[in-house]
Amino acid sequence: MKKLLRNVLILGAVIALGAFTLRPVPILPEDQCEKVSGIVDRVWVTESHDIFFVIKDDPRRFYMNRGTEYGISEEDAYQLEGQSIMTFCPDYFTLLDPRKKTRHVTKVIVDETVIFSEYP
Repeated sequence: MKKLLRNVLILGAVIALGAFTLRPVPILPEDQCEKVSGIVDRVWVTESHDIFFVIKDDPRRFYMNRGTEYGISEEDAYQLEGQSIMTFCPDYFTLLDPRKKTRHVTKVIVDETVIFSEYP
């Protein structure tokens, strides 16, 4: 009986940990997001349609989830290099990135124009 209880507890912990780790990124209101601005240093687009970029003098990577599906072409994404941008990033914790080295972006503004937004 003790072995069964232990196995059930371990299984419950694994399921809870998995659910906590793999939960979707929360889309928080803009006023609850970290605002990061700067000059885009490098851009790359993945096969899963994500647009990643690095801001000068910031060690983190930023990404627009499915950015090319939100209407930004690959060509437009690469033209962000050298541009001054403002990003909105929800502040949340995930075990997949505990040091927050890669930041999910919910909104991007270039020259006072919103070029990407996950907000309705």
